[in-house]
Amino acid sequence: MISFLYPLMWLAVPLLGIPLWLHLQRRNDSRTVRFSAMQFLDDQPLARQRPLLPRDLPLLLLRLLLVLLIIAAFAWPYVVAEDEVLIQESRVYILDNTLSNQAADRFAQSRQAVADALGSAGIETQIAVVELAGEPRVVVQFGDDRATAARRVADLQPSHGRGSYASAVRMAQSLLAQALGERRQVVLLGDSQQNQWADDAGLAAFLEAVEVELPEPPVAELDNLAVRPPEVRRLAVGTQSVVQCSLRLYRQGRARLRAASVLVNGRELLREQIEMPARASEQTLLVELPDQPDAWLHGQVRLEVDGDALEADNQAYFSLPPVRVGSVAWLADSVYLRTALAQQVISGRWDTRQLEPTDLAAHQPADVLVVESGYLAERSARELVQRYLEAGRGVALLVGDASPAASGLLREYGVELRADEPAETAPFRYVFQEHPIFQLFGSADTGALSDIRLQRFRRLQVGQGTPLAYAITGDPVLVDLTVGRGRLLVFAFRLDRDDTNWPLQASFLPFLDGCLKHLQAPSEPPASDYLPGEACVWAVPAADLRPGTGEMHLELTRHGQAAGTVRVPIRDGQARFALPDMPGSYDLRLAGDDRLQLVLNVNPPADESQLTFASGYETLEGWRREPMANNDTSAEPLGLSDLSRQQIWRQRLWWWLVATGLLALLVETFWVTRRLRQGAPR
Repeated sequence: MISFLYPLMWLAVPLLGIPLWLHLQRRNDSRTVRFSAMQFLDDQPLARQRPLLPRDLPLLLLRLLLVLLIIAAFAWPYVVAEDEVLIQESRVYILDNTLSNQAADRFAQSRQAVADALGSAGIETQIAVVELAGEPRVVVQFGDDRATAARRVADLQPSHGRGSYASAVRMAQSLLAQALGERRQVVLLGDSQQNQWADDAGLAAFLEAVEVELPEPPVAELDNLAVRPPEVRRLAVGTQSVVQCSLRLYRQGRARLRAASVLVNGRELLREQIEMPARASEQTLLVELPDQPDAWLHGQVRLEVDGDALEADNQAYFSLPPVRVGSVAWLADSVYLRTALAQQVISGRWDTRQLEPTDLAAHQPADVLVVESGYLAERSARELVQRYLEAGRGVALLVGDASPAASGLLREYGVELRADEPAETAPFRYVFQEHPIFQLFGSADTGALSDIRLQRFRRLQVGQGTPLAYAITGDPVLVDLTVGRGRLLVFAFRLDRDDTNWPLQASFLPFLDGCLKHLQAPSEPPASDYLPGEACVWAVPAADLRPGTGEMHLELTRHGQAAGTVRVPIRDGQARFALPDMPGSYDLRLAGDDRLQLVLNVNPPADESQLTFASGYETLEGWRREPMANNDTSAEPLGLSDLSRQQIWRQRLWWWLVATGLLALLVETFWVTRRLRQGAPR
């Protein structure tokens, strides 16, 4: 049986009269033959009307066929079998492929259920599949071949991401908007994680005229123990450095931790038997690891757990970039500061150089400049400070006096140096402890800020910048400013015994090192933690860009594996790419260059470790909205002409019509062109 998608196009059949009229009309022959005798033509009668027989009958039939084929193609015919079954139901399966659904092997069970449904459903049922991982995506369309679709679903691998139920249901609803079934249904195959429903609660209503079937959680919660991505930092201990690693553990239910191990660069450096308190749900462990300051540190934490429902969150990855040796230039008279900046004391972390006031004009800038305010009386010293800040470098200014030169320079940067008598004997009162220069005071080895006393300091009035510390009198004694592209730390005191007891404290050298690193021009960003599949944008250092070589590439490789390299194009000095779904440490290198540029750590989402489940029908009801008054969802049963456009597009009849029409047009053009060359009328 033949039907038509656009039957109204047959109203164009009267257009067949155009070629018929062209062939019935008689055109005057423009060719004139001159001869002398006209008298023999005078007695010939003239025809009263033109003959109605068409000229050139084969060409006429060809043109009629061409017009008919064009009309038929626009009507879009398709063949429907006599035993065609009507589409009664359109169903979309949402396959939850988030990390939490791996617990108790639920993802494998859900995947098999979808594959079985594709294989057993009749042709009266349309089926599509949406996979929910980090973002929802359509895996199977309604018109896809069932056997191919079942294999595609069976080949899906478990994901480590976290997605939104609401976004998956929205995508399913958009698929059902183009479906043919009278009944439209969404089936969610997942674990109904409680925090996923909570994340999507309160959304504006969007669900309409669609049935949604949700799973009933078999249990309220499952036992689980997980490790969060560790926080690592490098601490200076004398002339050495260690890596402090903070391990955060999360427990739910009766899972029992047997041991935790830490691997660095593939070697197990630590393995401890750990007993969490019986009712503790979270615990933090601090461990110290040996440092390798001249190389990237790849780390991994592994847990050995009994009674754990989800093993994929029992490990986490971290990394630490190598120490970049900076350079420090200084103008200071403090014996303690000169000793702390001596090369033999700060070796391995900073290259230091003492400046002479007579050589400042020819000085090649270092990363950081340390200068006492007494040297600002020289114009060359003030110009040196400005040159550092304009170049995007750091300056530490230690104010020991209220000279006009120091006051004028600070006034340019929004800090007023008051001419009052210096205050005396005042401890620290308020400190911005989250600032990087004060992070070392979290360790018991470096003492406490309460041990530090100020014997004397200058009074500052801050108009711009961020005060980092106040004396007990309420005066700011340490100010952080951004000047152009540079950074300026203003101390209201000198780092000398006359002004403070800080040089005698164990925290003096680590604090000084932290200040210098804060002032150092930022280098390339350190290794960062990412979620599976998260987008990453990395600006390639200008020194590594090779102009004139065309498009460059980065190579992303999972650390410790020879395979798994991904090439990432670099355009306009930036690389934009999505990180892999598999957790791990990934090395980033320029193609053809063995130098390690960056390490990216991919860890599972922390919320996926909370294996607490709840029914989502309450949240689902909040997504529903009432249908519009003129939106009648009780559609009539579908007729034979209600095939999907995709199915009609795949039929060959329309293509044959188009191909035959093009062939007829080609023959007609050739025919007319040949007749014109022979001098015949059209």
